[in-house]
Amino acid sequence: MKIYYLFILNILNYIYKLIKKVFLKLFIIISIFFFFLIFIIYKENKNLNNDEKKALLFNINGIIFENNNNNLWGKFGLSLFGIKQKKFLTNTLFNIVKIIYLASNNKNIVGIVLKLNKFLGADQVSLEYIGKALNQFKKKGKYIYAISDNYKLAQYYLASYANKIFIYPEGLIDLYGLNNDKIYYKSLLNKLKINSHIFKIGLNKTAIESNIYDNMPKKTKKIEKKIYSKLWLNYIYDISINRKIKPYKLIFKKNFYKNILRKQDISKYNLKYKIIDKILSYKKIKEEFIKIFGLNKKRNNYKFINFYKYKIKKLIDNNNVISVIFINGKILNYNNSYKNVCSSIIINKLKKARFNSKVKAVILRINSPGGSINASENIRNEILNLKLSGKPVIVSMSNLTASGGYWVSIPANIIIADKNTITGSIGIFSIINTYEKILNFIGINYDSLNLFPNLNLKYNKSLTPYTSKIIELNIKSGYEHFIKLISKNRHLTPIEVNHIAQGQLFIGEDAKKKKLVDKIGDFDYAVKQAVIISGLKKWHLNWVI
Repeated sequence: MKIYYLFILNILNYIYKLIKKVFLKLFIIISIFFFFLIFIIYKENKNLNNDEKKALLFNINGIIFENNNNNLWGKFGLSLFGIKQKKFLTNTLFNIVKIIYLASNNKNIVGIVLKLNKFLGADQVSLEYIGKALNQFKKKGKYIYAISDNYKLAQYYLASYANKIFIYPEGLIDLYGLNNDKIYYKSLLNKLKINSHIFKIGLNKTAIESNIYDNMPKKTKKIEKKIYSKLWLNYIYDISINRKIKPYKLIFKKNFYKNILRKQDISKYNLKYKIIDKILSYKKIKEEFIKIFGLNKKRNNYKFINFYKYKIKKLIDNNNVISVIFINGKILNYNNSYKNVCSSIIINKLKKARFNSKVKAVILRINSPGGSINASENIRNEILNLKLSGKPVIVSMSNLTASGGYWVSIPANIIIADKNTITGSIGIFSIINTYEKILNFIGINYDSLNLFPNLNLKYNKSLTPYTSKIIELNIKSGYEHFIKLISKNRHLTPIEVNHIAQGQLFIGEDAKKKKLVDKIGDFDYAVKQAVIISGLKKWHLNWVI
């Protein structure tokens, strides 16, 4: 028995020594890891805070989003296009603008280099907001330089804020105007024997057209041409002001390149009319930047700090918070992709703001085409509760705030649209696809016994007249409720609302004339309004992600 206990003790002693060794090794590894991490952070901070004059290299990789989307599948999808997750997280509009403002006040940052080769784009409202920050940077007496192999619409818009625009030899500038591509699949549905049941209220509600047409209807083209022509004129106007070019020189017609090539080189045209400043290879551009910013011998390049490595210090917390809540994407009762927003998540954020005594006002930043009636109404109710609790709610419309996006905006204290915001689309529709034809074609049939008339919504059967009538009444009821909400909150008669409803879209100023919005302004203007309405002197923004 004694030998048995000694054997057990020896085993336990061995295990103890083994664990001790493992933990010691783990401790050493973790310590080394943290040492290197601290060393890297120290080196980065030293690089940023030393007295060495340098450029801020603004080399966006991918798309600019309004806020950080935490949806895993969305990030995975973007990674398929070569957009690294770390950079995706940093490509947020307000993060970019914050860095530009910080750099404008940093004595060691003497210029910005906009390297736009891998920039995949952003909406017009976001581009304009970044441009405002770039102008502020220039007001500090600092220069901005833009470089790229080619310039498409979004790239050139940002580049127009630069003091100098460089393009590589053989590079092209694409200023052929805005477009809105849509897919139409009526013939596909017919070939697949899919039966689309369409229900809608709103003569101009175009979302259902993909199911019932193979091409864009003339009426829709006319409506959208009016909207996009105004957006295009705003785009051209901004560039003409930035570059001091007459607007007509920027409107490239269909056969522009063909005609120019007959007469002279495209690059010469771009130089002559100040669309660009210099045509240089990357090597020559690098040499110019070395003269301006100095030589970094280790990198054999000009001195710069990558904006992805630029550190943003967190503000000191105080008791006066203005919360910024984003509603980005299609509004649904669930969240099945990075393009959708789940109503329950938004409601939870609104409730937290309502019950948090530090929150004095809420800015709703909305960029949504609409979505579910129920999801939109649930969010609207919670926004109303927030407002009734005594906390001002300010809606800041981004690029698109239509249909359900406008629905959730209704109870706000003030609705602010950007000059390029597309809003309205007051109407309701529903599309229900049934598959009885294809099932019958392959020999599958369904039948049922119903003792009483009921909704009986099944995708393996065509809709009954009773079911169709119930859906029609439900949509009519939803539309009437939508009209009443707008009428009450916007101080318009139901007839006036119905006149501007019917699924019509409006751009910023037109929406203001129709009394759908209160003011035209950007996000900064929304912040000012939140401060004024809440009567705050000291405050800070809390970005609710």
